[in-house]
Amino acid sequence: EYKFDISKLYEKLYLRPIKEVRLEGYIANNLTITNNGVGYIKITDNLLQRFKTDAAAPGNMIGNFNYIDEVIVWLFITEDVKNANVRVSIRSRGPIINTVAEKYNGGGHKYASGARLKQLDDADALIMELDKVCEKYNKELKEKKEDCKDEN
Repeated sequence: EYKFDISKLYEKLYLRPIKEVRLEGYIANNLTITNNGVGYIKITDNLLQRFKTDAAAPGNMIGNFNYIDEVIVWLFITEDVKNANVRVSIRSRGPIINTVAEKYNGGGHKYASGARLKQLDDADALIMELDKVCEKYNKELKEKKEDCKDEN
């Protein structure tokens, strides 16, 4: 038998400060979505200060955005002034992303990766590359569906 307080465990697991919930709402309202299904947002240091959070906060909430129908890859690009770089958290519901992340000082799993950039502007090339990966993925998916129709 384990002796622990379930309500204290619940608090540690699920309760979040309002500043993070508000930042998450801001992200949801300001996420840019490409035609190929890449959802992204650039989070500046000024924005982090406005919400009184740090550069780690957006990366901690990236998993909460896996429910958006129009998005198959999503990334948060966060300016980290303290460490003089830009943190990128990337997630996917299909396309393999770790090979792209590896090109940008990062890596990880096929569907959950990260990267580090020197500056915020460097993110545009990463976004474009992920968009091409999604375009290819969508095309292959469409071809598979057409093949299934042909067989029936």
